[in-house]
Amino acid sequence: MTTGGRIEKGTHQPQRGQPRHWRTRQDPLAEVWESELVPMLEQTPELQPMTLFEYLQAKYPGKYDKSKLRTLQKRVQQWKATAGPPKEVMFEQQHRPGEMGLSDFTELLNQRCQPKWAEEKLHLQTLPVHRLADYEVISVRVTSHSTITVRCILYTVPSQLIGQRLTVHLYQDRLLGFCGNQRVVELTRIYAPAHNDKRRARSVNYRHVIDSLRRKPRAFLQYRWREDLLPNEHYRRIWQQLVAQFNPDIACRLMVESLYIAAVQDKEYLVALWVEGQLRAQTLTLLRLQQQFHSPPTKTSFDTSTVAQHSLSSYDQLLHHQSSEYSHCQPTATVEITAPVPHAAAMADP
Repeated sequence: MTTGGRIEKGTHQPQRGQPRHWRTRQDPLAEVWESELVPMLEQTPELQPMTLFEYLQAKYPGKYDKSKLRTLQKRVQQWKATAGPPKEVMFEQQHRPGEMGLSDFTELLNQRCQPKWAEEKLHLQTLPVHRLADYEVISVRVTSHSTITVRCILYTVPSQLIGQRLTVHLYQDRLLGFCGNQRVVELTRIYAPAHNDKRRARSVNYRHVIDSLRRKPRAFLQYRWREDLLPNEHYRRIWQQLVAQFNPDIACRLMVESLYIAAVQDKEYLVALWVEGQLRAQTLTLLRLQQQFHSPPTKTSFDTSTVAQHSLSSYDQLLHHQSSEYSHCQPTATVEITAPVPHAAAMADP
């Protein structure tokens, strides 16, 4: 039927096809939207839907599951589009030659902005007590090397976490690692250098692995990230001097012990200063280093005991004795094997 026919019969529906203004199901946010969420948005319009969703989950455990997140996102988007604060507009400028010099234009802008800035400063509020959820959630597993990789960047973590799966909150300037609900590590976020085509970098902290390295200091010699493990150029110079004055084993022991004391006693600068002085005087020993900083000796300390080597002639006598016994053996001799006694018979009384 045509529109004219429907009009004549009185069955025409002029609102047909228009968005409905009623709900087809119960509003899951009815209890909190006007009373809690809208005031929060009015006070801090920058709040994101995920932040509000986490707030609801924390305040009302078990009531707002993930199926409500999309509803909240749409609601916040609609609120910002209708009742949110005005957004900044970029006005394209057309500068006509000769009408205004650059210096005059800049001065004019400063003069116009200064009163507004003074007025706005009176209304500035203190920063919120809690940070907004401005992070990305990533799940990683700690490798046997005590490392994790986040966005192509390798980070060391405390060796106690090896084998654990961590939930990492990736911020602009840092990483927070959680094992379950407990925060276990905080790292400074680093970025690959601009000239690095592979966009890879490393953040190696000797404090994370020094306990294990102290038990096997020789591993330091061929450690893949040895240069990154040394905290600064001061320690890298010390390593070069140790290699020049000592054999590789002793150099590793001295370097690792210095790092261990620096980590445990938080004396990174003092340890480096003392070791460098001992190297200049050529008086550095492992025992002197441990005594200077009252560090208990390790199980891998030098063993000064002497072991006497016994005479090898006793082995000749043993070999001669065995060959004499073998010469009396009959090669065709047979060996009688007694059949095994059943267990029940063996346990019976005679």
